[in-house]
Amino acid sequence: LKRFLYAFFSLSVGVQTIVLMAGIFGSEELGLPTLNLILTILIVQLVAIVGAYLFSRLSNKIGNLATLKITLIIWFTVCFIAFILDKTQPNVDYYFYAMGIVLGFVLGATQSLTRSTYSKLLPNTHDHATYFSFYDVTEKIAIVLGMIVFGFLIALTGSMQYSVFALSIFFLVSFLVLYKIKKTDYVR
Repeated sequence: LKRFLYAFFSLSVGVQTIVLMAGIFGSEELGLPTLNLILTILIVQLVAIVGAYLFSRLSNKIGNLATLKITLIIWFTVCFIAFILDKTQPNVDYYFYAMGIVLGFVLGATQSLTRSTYSKLLPNTHDHATYFSFYDVTEKIAIVLGMIVFGFLIALTGSMQYSVFALSIFFLVSFLVLYKIKKTDYVR
């Protein structure tokens, strides 16, 4: 359970920071107009529903941990693509839409899979509120750390692209920690 919280912390740094900063990245770094950003946010929300459903079916077949690892690989890949994107590229808005679709797809999945996996790892107790308080506090602290890292790297480099690249490292760390969690009868 403790290892999973470490993985969840690292994953949350990346996920929550991306959720909060994606619009600003599109506006400031890629020069996209507000209408394109609003459209992308709507697309992300709709695709997240489908992603949560499809990844839940996948987790029934291969297990929560393996499915979470797949989502982390996708998050890592999208961060790397965002790092190499440039506003001078032709059709940069289409790339941003595509990233929004992919991230929406794994956003819903990541949120539902982490809660599900965490609840499966809990010891046999009637006090689930205490355990989920740790889960919630872990996520809130991760948001703060993610924003600090993101802002610090912008101040240091003058570009959000290095901040996005740094977030990919948090996904890699989360993947490595999840890799060390042993499969059980409840979580595979």
